[in-house]
Amino acid sequence: MKEQLICFIYNVLDENGELYLWDVDKGPREVFNYNIKVQISEENTKIIKIRDFNFLNDNSKEKIIKLLAPKFDIIDFDYNDDIFYIRAKRRDVKHESFISRY
Repeated sequence: MKEQLICFIYNVLDENGELYLWDVDKGPREVFNYNIKVQISEENTKIIKIRDFNFLNDNSKEKIIKLLAPKFDIIDFDYNDDIFYIRAKRRDVKHESFISRY
């Protein structure tokens, strides 16, 4: 499912388009149950509840970077308190041969 989403994003982005991604660093056999405070403006903040109790999900930063690597160049990466941020630029893989994809 994540692979399909990344392919969809790749296909709808312009040639030099960028992807901004924030996610929870949660590996398999782990749960995530946090309240995250997001500052929307100087005066306005919002609390977002993020919960993932599925032991099979692998949303680790390593897994997401591995999924992005064939189609995106990682430009920026930050990690703090089990939340990671990735800024990635769409790679031109139009000239990639059919065999090299498998």
